[in-house]
Amino acid sequence: MLLIGASLLAAAGILALALLVVLRRTGAADRGRSAQLAARRAPGQLRRLNRLARRIERRLKARTDRLRELLDRAERLTARLDPLATGLDVQGDGLTPDLPLERQRDQIFRLSFQGLEPMDIARKLDLPVGEVEVTLNLHKSQHGAGRGLADDQP
Repeated sequence: MLLIGASLLAAAGILALALLVVLRRTGAADRGRSAQLAARRAPGQLRRLNRLARRIERRLKARTDRLRELLDRAERLTARLDPLATGLDVQGDGLTPDLPLERQRDQIFRLSFQGLEPMDIARKLDLPVGEVEVTLNLHKSQHGAGRGLADDQP
C-alpha cells in the first residue's frame, strides 16, 4: 500500500509539474500573441497619428495665416490713421483738433474775462476742468492776485 501511495504521490507531482509547464507556456504564448497583435496594430496607429498631426498642422497654418492678414490690415489702417492723428486731442473725443497752446490759453483768458466759470470754459473748449483752473491760477500767480484778467485782455 505504501508503494501505491508513493506511486500516486509521484504521479500527482509529475502531473502538477506538467500542468505548471503548460500554464507557463500558455502565458508566454499569450504574451507573445499580445506582442504580435500590438506589432500588427502599430502601423495603423502610426498612420492615424500622422493624419491627425497633418490635420492639426493645417489648422495651425490657417490660423497663423489669418493672424498675419489681420496684423497686416491693422498696420495698414494704423498707417492711414497716423497722419490724421497728428494734432488731435487725445484726452477729448480724439476728433477735436488740438489748439496751439498759446491760442488755447488766450481763449481760456478771453472766456474768463467774459465771466465764464472754469467748468463752462472747459466744456466750451473741450478741455479738462483742471487744465483750465491751472491755466487761470498760473496766470493769476504770475501777474499778481490783485490784478484781474480784464487788465490783460488783448
